[in-house]
Amino acid sequence: ARNGVAFTGCIDCWLVASTLSHVFLAGVDLESNVPNELLHNIHILDVHFNGVYSSAVFLAYKFVPGQIANIEVRGIRMSDAADSCYPAVSFGHPNEPENTTIVHGIIIEDSDLKSRHHGVVVKDIGSGRISNNRITAIGPKSYCSPRVAVARINSSRVAVSGNSVVGY
Repeated sequence: ARNGVAFTGCIDCWLVASTLSHVFLAGVDLESNVPNELLHNIHILDVHFNGVYSSAVFLAYKFVPGQIANIEVRGIRMSDAADSCYPAVSFGHPNEPENTTIVHGIIIEDSDLKSRHHGVVVKDIGSGRISNNRITAIGPKSYCSPRVAVARINSSRVAVSGNSVVGY
């Protein structure tokens, strides 16, 4: 499969106590394919990732205000970093064009994240928090540089606290 799990057009959806192994692209892909296809109240809890090519959790595209909201990522564990220069968790990719559609209610907490690049990226996020995670950089800094543990791009209202950072 291209992605381990893909949430498209999903309201009140849960992925709990699961293992995703040897995934070709993203572990969990949060991707609305057309405008007005909603992604609301998504919960990704206690999921173990063992081999992903890109991000463990990835939100790529947004179309209209209010389309995507309230995404909780809690208690995920990564055996290793992705095979590529993608963040462990990415809500918007740093190299994508600016998108004025703002997503609200992002929570990334209590997780063990590993990455060769940025640990977490939040881009164009209007509210949320990134807290109490262990974020570990894997491999030499020259492989995927520059890299930071948490990259907030146009996301100043996302609170960041209590994270343990290794190797950044």
